[in-house]
Amino acid sequence: MNLPDGALLKNCFAISCDELGRRSPICIYTPVLNETRLVVTKKPLHAAVRRGEEVDYIITVCNKGGQPATNITVRDVFDMPVELLSVWPEMAEDGAWHFPYLAPGECLEIDLKIRVPRIDVEYHSSQTVTGHGFMRSFHDYSTSRPAASLINRVHVTSDQMQLSTSASVQILAEAGTELSLREHGSGEYECQQELDFLTANKSIRLERSIRAESHPKNSSPPEIDKSISSPWHEEVRAKNGITNTTVRELYRYSSSLQDESLFNLDENQSLMKINSCLEGLAHLGMLKLPEDRSGSGKPSISQEDYAGSFHIHESIGDLGQGVMMERSSSGRGYVARDAAIGPQRSYEWGSGEYRSNESMDSVSGSSTKELEASFQNLSLPLSAYTDLNISQKWFEGMISRTESSLISEEHSHASRLNMSAVSSSPRERESESSFSGRSRLQVAYLGSSSGNRSLELAAEEILMGDYLVKRKIILSGAARYDHPHLYLRKDGWKVEDVARYTITLCNDGNAALGPIFLQDLFPPGARFINSTLQPSRLDGNSSNWTILHLAIGASLSIGLNLDVESCQSDIINRAAAVGSYSSGSVTARNISVLEANPLGSWSGPGRGGISCQASNISSACPALQEVNQSDFLDPSQIEMQMDGEDGKDGYCALSARALEEDITSRRC
Repeated sequence: MNLPDGALLKNCFAISCDELGRRSPICIYTPVLNETRLVVTKKPLHAAVRRGEEVDYIITVCNKGGQPATNITVRDVFDMPVELLSVWPEMAEDGAWHFPYLAPGECLEIDLKIRVPRIDVEYHSSQTVTGHGFMRSFHDYSTSRPAASLINRVHVTSDQMQLSTSASVQILAEAGTELSLREHGSGEYECQQELDFLTANKSIRLERSIRAESHPKNSSPPEIDKSISSPWHEEVRAKNGITNTTVRELYRYSSSLQDESLFNLDENQSLMKINSCLEGLAHLGMLKLPEDRSGSGKPSISQEDYAGSFHIHESIGDLGQGVMMERSSSGRGYVARDAAIGPQRSYEWGSGEYRSNESMDSVSGSSTKELEASFQNLSLPLSAYTDLNISQKWFEGMISRTESSLISEEHSHASRLNMSAVSSSPRERESESSFSGRSRLQVAYLGSSSGNRSLELAAEEILMGDYLVKRKIILSGAARYDHPHLYLRKDGWKVEDVARYTITLCNDGNAALGPIFLQDLFPPGARFINSTLQPSRLDGNSSNWTILHLAIGASLSIGLNLDVESCQSDIINRAAAVGSYSSGSVTARNISVLEANPLGSWSGPGRGGISCQASNISSACPALQEVNQSDFLDPSQIEMQMDGEDGKDGYCALSARALEEDITSRRC
């Protein structure tokens, strides 16, 4: 039945029963929609993408009316430039689709693939500025990319009607690096600056050297307006959103400033190096947040404030997994400094003569410190109407804290302080101090039983007066062996074209080890992507790390990602380590195989591959224990042994099922 459009369909019904009798009929009128009625939908197959990734769309146009649609035109419009990769069916020359006829109940489907544009910027600049007068400048650089929405609207027209719809895809934000520079002042000024900026690898590198002298109003050159007189203010702030690290260099109210600095940021590291001489105020800061901010990890923090005349030489390196800091400063004035990096904390504050050399490493948990300080009053003019007056005796402390141990040495109210200390690990301390004031020593060790964890060791000592103190403290961890020993384990698994490895080093012997040289040999054809700890050396087929110290019972894990798309057959990765101690060295090596050969090699307890370890060169497999009983070999033998055949020289046979019990049972 073909009814005209707009006609009313009448539907009547009546209800009756014995109790109520017959009721009047009820009628319902339904209009007939028999005209052309087009419906369009556009569905993205991806809810969110990154810049440079592809998005697929499906456009569907259906005629749900009773009359055909004629001369249909479909036009697709994006709110930003995109790269069109493929389309079906083909568009006309005007960039639209044209269909002459669409019968009632039929649908048209259009498939579209685009790529979200990714524009990378490379910028290099070099400048030299010399002169006298007033200057002010600011620079901002960022490789971060904010989130955005890709909105796409499709328009459909025909001889009968017009309609449109839209679809939205979220473009994800990308963490990057940022650097900002602010400076102003009046007087003599000289600056040399080089900047490299590349968004492809999120890198910003700023190297600059400045020399600035301020002029009082009465000594300004005649061509300078006498009303312009400003001490020098310099600030550089760098933030790495990938490694969650921020560093800052700030100078204020400086009558004289000479500064050589380097800031180098990329997706794997953050580095700040400073060599400056100043008269005024200075602030240096560093903050590294843990990757899992909701977890139990603690941030690494360093804050330094100086007021007076100082020479500061400092280097802070964020290596991804940890922070290394070296600093040397000397001068006269007020100092307030506090740094907590890994398990170590170091602080000092006071006024007077000051000289300090210090290093801290969160990877090995080591720190060293030398400090000479004497108390004096400070009076520092900041402006024509403001002076800074400080009188503060010296406070100093070095605290090593873990979940089960504490070594704390603190000095307070010292008019004279000369100290040096070495903490090779959080459980070791060798120190010497000469002071006039007060000192406090705290040492504690907490039992590891699963019940009530009572203190197994607690000691406290307080000294007041003039003293010379020498101490050596070792809170040794549990040793598995009664001789020096190094355990090396490597676990690997493959995700698409990326091989992910975790290298674990554990000192389960009875002597502290350091330095430890670790080398990882890549499978043929593999390419380094990144690692949780920046290598000290990176070659085409290997990466090398230097671990300064590994205490008894301590362990360290390093994550490594390799691109193995070009690798053929089995992906075999080798690792070797050499650790030194007071009278020799120990070695350990490891082999990990992914996509084992089809001859039936044992797959091991790892994640989809063979994870075969050798705790040292003496024996890689329990079955070969009698073949080689040597525990200590020359480090130069490692490379030779890595090329050994299966089962020889302590090398682990890939099919050695006897390894399963040894691998799964040995944990640090």
